Amino acid sequence: MKHLIAFLLLFSGIYCYSQSDSLVSYKDMVINVDNLYAISDKGKLSVWNLNTLEKQIIDTDTVTYTAISKDRNGVIHLGSKTGFLAKLDPNTFQVRIVSKLKVKHSKQVYNIFFNSDNKMFVVVESGIYDPVNNKLWSEFKNKKLELQGMKRKRFLFFSYNVPTDVYFIPPDYAFMDSNNRIWMGKMFGEFGTAFYVFDAKDEKIVDLDFWTNYNGLYLQSVFEDDQKNVYITSGLQHFSNSGSIYKIENTNVSTLFYTRNVEDKQSVESNLFIGPGTFNVTEQKLYFATQIGIYRATVPKESTIKELELLFSPELLTVRENHAIGWQMAIKKMEFTRDNRLIYLTSINGIGVYDGTKNVILK
Repeated sequence: MKHLIAFLLLFSGIYCYSQSDSLVSYKDMVINVDNLYAISDKGKLSVWNLNTLEKQIIDTDTVTYTAISKDRNGVIHLGSKTGFLAKLDPNTFQVRIVSKLKVKHSKQVYNIFFNSDNKMFVVVESGIYDPVNNKLWSEFKNKKLELQGMKRKRFLFFSYNVPTDVYFIPPDYAFMDSNNRIWMGKMFGEFGTAFYVFDAKDEKIVDLDFWTNYNGLYLQSVFEDDQKNVYITSGLQHFSNSGSIYKIENTNVSTLFYTRNVEDKQSVESNLFIGPGTFNVTEQKLYFATQIGIYRATVPKESTIKELELLFSPELLTVRENHAIGWQMAIKKMEFTRDNRLIYLTSINGIGVYDGTKNVILK
């Protein structure tokens, strides 16, 4: 009976949330000097001044933007649902279309990245695309993902489908580290994550043989510290909560934290649903979101994280996870400003700004 009530509350809650006019959903955000740029799930651009937290523009453009990024010179770039690539004028906030994708069978721009030479790479439906040289990388391996791909083959006058594990699924999360590696993942709830890495310097797909945690990976974020160590947060709410934090040094993977390994099974920490994280260079600490609030922790040199500090608990709504019996994480992305304020992107509540004492929500 207890599980039945929880099940009914889950779906009735989703319906109520979806009817609220106050919910605001942003797809992605970029911080650049004194401005915060974001695109909504409806493809509209918003800009806030980070000094005043006032909104600079309200987008009335008819173009539906699906990607936002900044290059190595700080120039803001946009990608559209129909394959246009554009630049934003920092003074007038006017958008100028510069080119359109030429890749076949891929219209939408999912993500835009720039390597250390400021060369652009675009995530499209079929893989990683170089718009300058019109080159596509699409032969990504899907290891231990419980979703079977199909490849079309022909023999004489006949065509047929054969199973394959070599295909590309557009990610819902992507991150480029300081070593020019683009980390990408599409999470399918309890079924796991389609997980890919592309080297944008050597221009090749990275073999993920060093990563053996596929069965337990429910990707929430990838980020790095100032020593170029990469961190991955993984979390899922499926009947119960779970979460992990991994650290990657070169190709050595270690588990810094796993909720099920917490000795006190009655503690809050043993039942955390871990979301995205980020690294605070000033404090030399990890920050990460959970269903309870935002935590921070010191990264140990040779052991696992033992102590967690709950900083604050913003009141956020969320939506149901499509591939699990539970909720999605309410926070989608976290990043620090130059003056050490935490900016966090939520699923349907706008964008939060936390300065250590005060929490403000931008909509």
